[in-house]
Amino acid sequence: MIPDLRFGHQVKGYYVEKGLDDFIFKRLIVVSPLLLKIITISMENFELEKKDLLGSGTLQIDATAGANWKEAGSWAKAIGIIFIVGIGVMILGTVVFLTVDNSSKVLFDFTDRSYMGILIIFLIIILAVCGLLAVSLLRFGNGINSAVKHMDQSAFEKSIAGLKTYFIVGGSISILGVIYSLFTIL
Repeated sequence: MIPDLRFGHQVKGYYVEKGLDDFIFKRLIVVSPLLLKIITISMENFELEKKDLLGSGTLQIDATAGANWKEAGSWAKAIGIIFIVGIGVMILGTVVFLTVDNSSKVLFDFTDRSYMGILIIFLIIILAVCGLLAVSLLRFGNGINSAVKHMDQSAFEKSIAGLKTYFIVGGSISILGVIYSLFTIL
């Protein structure tokens, strides 16, 4: 809506609200009301374009993209569940490994308890990282399906944040693995 130029105080308030200071406003009024009207129309168009770029708050996805996002969400949930099952198997294997007779273990000498402490700390770190990966995938999978179903922009953004977390953690682990491999080669 273009402000009425006949009421100077209303126009001044409009421009101060939009970021023009008093000095510029006084110069515009003196120069030309037509120039002021042109600037007003330009600012209105800019605000409309900015609103279009930011979106109206509803998600705009066509049928093909929606189907692809839903399929990706289903796969992410499946992989997240596999991660959780793997964590359970790892915990169960650790308990079994630590409770059987120590004399059969060639890899570690558990007569010195420091090895067991290091092993447990290492396993806790692995379980925490795998748990974070599983939760982020499940958050993405559940959120994306809900976002596409209800066309909800905020649910879409939260689910994409879960996927971002997964890629950041997974990428960091991959980089650490490559660095470790390089050190073992040298």
